[in-house]
Amino acid sequence: MFESMNWTSGGEEGLEVGPIAILLVEDNPKAARELREKMNCNCSDPISITLARSVEEAEQTLSEDRFDVILLDLDLPDGKGVKAIRKVRKVAPRTPVVVLSEVGDRGTCGQALSEGAYECLIKNQFDPPVLRRVLHDAIKRVIGFDAYF
Repeated sequence: MFESMNWTSGGEEGLEVGPIAILLVEDNPKAARELREKMNCNCSDPISITLARSVEEAEQTLSEDRFDVILLDLDLPDGKGVKAIRKVRKVAPRTPVVVLSEVGDRGTCGQALSEGAYECLIKNQFDPPVLRRVLHDAIKRVIGFDAYF
């Protein structure tokens, strides 16, 4: 079962822009909480995070809702490494995927990028502004790409 964790972390007054919709696919509750805290900074962008605890939950959620970006752990019980990326991209091929990997797993990061992931971040090796920038850049890339089609 997936859980929606929605909150607003800011926003410009008078501007009616919906929150950035993020699907966080992470089976570890502590890691999910830490990522949520990293994204819940005093930034100007409202964020809505939906948590899926498995690839299967992510696939179900992606078939029901639209997201601006997917933040995907590569060590899930039902999807390890590029297998997880392939599964979520099959359901949401135009949604950018930013993957989370363990320290020392650079080979998997390279494979993830080859499978179409926008970026690979090493868990606990980045700060909130880096995470925000990567998510924004991934979304902007897709928006710019879509403008040509």
